[in-house]
Amino acid sequence: ERGLDTNDVGTRKLLKIPFSHIASLLKTHRLDRLTGKEQWIEFSRVVSGLDVGPDPQVALSGIVKRPHQPFLKNSEKARVFGNYEPNTRVKTCSTVLHDVSQPKVLKCFKCPYTITSSWYFVHPKTGKRGVLVPHNGHMACRTGSLLAPYRPADGSPCRLDKLANVAFCHHTTLPHVCRHCNPSAFCSHGRRRSHCQVCGICCLKRRRTSRTCAV
Repeated sequence: ERGLDTNDVGTRKLLKIPFSHIASLLKTHRLDRLTGKEQWIEFSRVVSGLDVGPDPQVALSGIVKRPHQPFLKNSEKARVFGNYEPNTRVKTCSTVLHDVSQPKVLKCFKCPYTITSSWYFVHPKTGKRGVLVPHNGHMACRTGSLLAPYRPADGSPCRLDKLANVAFCHHTTLPHVCRHCNPSAFCSHGRRRSHCQVCGICCLKRRRTSRTCAV
C-alpha cells in the first residue's frame, strides 16, 4: 500500500505550509508526556525535518515546549520600594545595564508616589537606552486587573521589566519574532503570520467558505 512520499520535491513543496502549521501546534505540547510519545516524536520529525535523536525524553528545540522555569526565591525577586531593582533573571540578560550614575525617578500614574531606578535596557542593535520600570506598577493603586504603571518623571523612554521584553537571542532579536529561532512564526511569503495580509485574506476566505458549507 502506497504512502506519502515526503522525499519527493514536489510533495514537500505542497506540504510546506501545512507542515509548518502542524509544527507550530506541536510546540505547545510536551511530546514526551503524551500517550504514544514515540509516534508523536516520529511524526514531529517528519513535519519539522529535524533530527530529534533516539531519546524520547529529550526536549526538542522548536518542537517541544520548554519546561517552565522554577519560581524565584524571595531574595531573587524584584524590589520595588525606594530604589528599584529587577529580579535576578532580568539582571543577568546581556541587554540590561546597571548605571548608578544616571538614576531616574519613576512616578506612579495615579498618585504622587515615586521610586528610583538605575537599571536600563540597551537595545543590542540600535544601542538606544530605556529605563526599566516594574511591569506590575504601583500595587497600592492597583484596582482589580487595572494597573497603576510607573513612568519616568522626566518623560524619558522606558521599558517594562518582563523577561520576554529584554531577553534577546544571539541574532539580536526577541526569540518569538526571530526568523531563525522561531521559523514557524513566519509564513511562506516571508512575513510574520500575524502581519501577512495575504495569509489573513486566505484565512478569511476559508472561514466564509466553511460558513457557507455549513448552511
